[in-house]
Amino acid sequence: MSIIEVANDIIIKSHQHIQKTYKELDIKFRMEIEPGIISIDIAGMKVQFKKWDVTKYLDFHIYSLAESHKEHATQLTYEILKEAMPFVYSYMEAIQQHEKLDGYVIARRPDESINKELQEVILETDHSSFTDEEREYAFHVFNTSMTYPALTYLYAAKLLCRHEEYIKKAVRTVKNIQEVLPNFPLFYSIGSPISLMNKYDWEFFYYGEEVTFYFIRKEHAIDIECENLKRTYKYDLPLEKDQITNFLKMIEEENRLKNLTKPETFFFSKFAIDNIGINNRDELFEDLIGIIGDWEQVELIFQDINVKLKSNESSFKKQTLFDDSSIPRLKKSVIEDETDFRYNIVCFDLQYKSYHFKFIRHLDFNSFHAKEYPKIKRLDSKLFNSKNYLFLGQVFVTNINEESQEAREYIQKFFNKASEMKKQLK
Repeated sequence: MSIIEVANDIIIKSHQHIQKTYKELDIKFRMEIEPGIISIDIAGMKVQFKKWDVTKYLDFHIYSLAESHKEHATQLTYEILKEAMPFVYSYMEAIQQHEKLDGYVIARRPDESINKELQEVILETDHSSFTDEEREYAFHVFNTSMTYPALTYLYAAKLLCRHEEYIKKAVRTVKNIQEVLPNFPLFYSIGSPISLMNKYDWEFFYYGEEVTFYFIRKEHAIDIECENLKRTYKYDLPLEKDQITNFLKMIEEENRLKNLTKPETFFFSKFAIDNIGINNRDELFEDLIGIIGDWEQVELIFQDINVKLKSNESSFKKQTLFDDSSIPRLKKSVIEDETDFRYNIVCFDLQYKSYHFKFIRHLDFNSFHAKEYPKIKRLDSKLFNSKNYLFLGQVFVTNINEESQEAREYIQKFFNKASEMKKQLK
């Protein structure tokens, strides 16, 4: 039979089944199958299963749901739909086999608006063995750059056993990673481990090591590359919590000596990039280690500061209304030079717990000439090309609410040097 003949046969059988099941009721039921759309009309309420045109990128058909004239729906309407669903699935399976694909899925779009009762019908008639928790993750496997808008939930699926098994293992691995990470606060992730399910790799930094995870779908395995250690590891899926924990502890041990001599910064560096804007971040990181005494402690402090600055930025203006030393308070001030803006000093005061950090930023004297940009009056001018300059920073640390005498002396030395520079460049 041709696929058109199969479709017509399924339509006839669906009508016969509904008429037989509800022979004592005057049920208005209609099933239609068009290219890319399966429609069910029950007493005016219409449900459509729309096939996405992404088969060239995936080995599966993807269907999304659409519901119209919901005001006509009753409890009986959804009972009838449940009776009709085997015929919907029958055609989905037939067209999938006709196009030599490995299965089909019904998933939610972010712009979808359907009744809870319709969702329950699809979930109750689903052929897969996915749990509710697995459905919250499984849809990511079917998201590609071509599935737009991106899927947000998996309702139903009919897949080959090896595919369903892979998805379950992938979901478990991602969940295990997410549950283990909070135990390692110095973990610096680039993106989310969920990207592994989208056929992408996932990168992170830990203890100075750059690590890349990548799922090998055909082998139900995960490939792990350590850039600095020049090693590659391979594990079968799912990756369990103890394996993830042991792997991260191994990285700690393998990089311990390097971190004692030249530790790398991620959290302080992010703070400096986002808030201070200086070119000598590594130098300031070393200064902070010398002051605080331990590179891990410095990173932990700024890891917490970054999180709280991001989550509480809208309430910073109200910080004086409460006394909570765990909430970082960041203030910016400018000491302006009236004759040449390039000699301005920018001060950043950061109060956090028992610490008062004072960061001072200024242009490097060696990176400019006094006669450049005579018409520019401000550093934020569009005519000012900051790439031609180096911004240097200095950090001073005192107890909270205390001012640093060293910072005052540094600022005075800067202005003395500026005066000398101006005389030399006249």
